[in-house]
Order: sequence, then structure tokens, then C-alpha cells
Amino acid sequence: LARWTISVDSGPMHIAAALSSRVLSIHTWSDPQKVGPYPKDAWIWQRGLLFQRGNPFDSFAAPALPDVAAWILKQIS
Repeated sequence: LARWTISVDSGPMHIAAALSSRVLSIHTWSDPQKVGPYPKDAWIWQRGLLFQRGNPFDSFAAPALPDVAAWILKQIS
């Protein structure tokens, strides 16, 4: 019943991505284009940037951690 899932690159993230594209996947060393969430409109955080898997070149600076909740609320609206 979650509206969004925020997770590191892990099994639970892939399960959430199988059910919904409302996923923010956190990648440190892994390549999200190879092992990231399957839906192209799922969101990815890597090296301080946010982007959708289908649009890696449309990345922008990620908000500071306290602002992530506000960013997600904006995505839901």
C-alpha cells in the first residue's frame, strides 16, 4: 500500500519496482542502467543526481535529504 518506495539497489527495491514505477533507487557503485529498477520512469539517485532510468541524460542535482519528502510529494501531485 506504499505510495513510494525508497531503497538501495536490493531485492526489495526490485520487488517494489515490479509493482510500481514509484521507486527511488539509491545506487552507489552499481550501474543503474544495468541493474537498476526495470520501469523506465522509476527514479534513481546516484552521485548526488536524480534521473529516471529511461532518461539518464536529463539528470539534475538531488535535493538535500530533508527535502526528499517534499520532492516525492511534488511527484505525487
